[in-house]
Amino acid sequence: MKTRFTALLVGALLTASSLCAQVQPKANDKTPDKPRWTVEELMQRKAERMASTLMLDEKSEAKFVTLYAQYLKELKECRERYREEAPKPEREKLREPREPLTDAEIEKRIENRFNRQRQMLDIHEKYYKDFKKMLTPKQLLKVFEGNRPAVGSHRHWVPKAKRNARRDYRDNQDYRNYRPGCCPWYK
Repeated sequence: MKTRFTALLVGALLTASSLCAQVQPKANDKTPDKPRWTVEELMQRKAERMASTLMLDEKSEAKFVTLYAQYLKELKECRERYREEAPKPEREKLREPREPLTDAEIEKRIENRFNRQRQMLDIHEKYYKDFKKMLTPKQLLKVFEGNRPAVGSHRHWVPKAKRNARRDYRDNQDYRNYRPGCCPWYK
């Protein structure tokens, strides 16, 4: 009994000492973070990624990357211009209920949105003419579609209850006879 207790005590002491021996960083000692990318570097990387997606040769890739980076820069400037004009709510007023907008404010917001969309469309058309000289129509589609998925390419969202009902129906059927879409509630 005494040897078991001694062995248990020695084991507990070794475990406790090993936990204390681990080096713990001090709260005021910060490790240097990774360098953050600048906006220009991010746009350049996005342009290079798009060029690799389009599988361009080296000569046309160099032209494309510079042109696409300019395109992205102009779009960003247009967005920022209207973002600066938008009214920013003060922090104290966020908790208070908002007053409804007047008709004049609503009309002004709508007109500003139309102006921004018009300027964005002008930028798209300007660069479309330049891209059209070096890219095929399928490549142009990839450039102007951007990161948005094509219509119908994403999976349709189904509520969880319906997914579970499909799973239960599938589990109760013979898999050889199961066909997607043959469920009675799926029309």
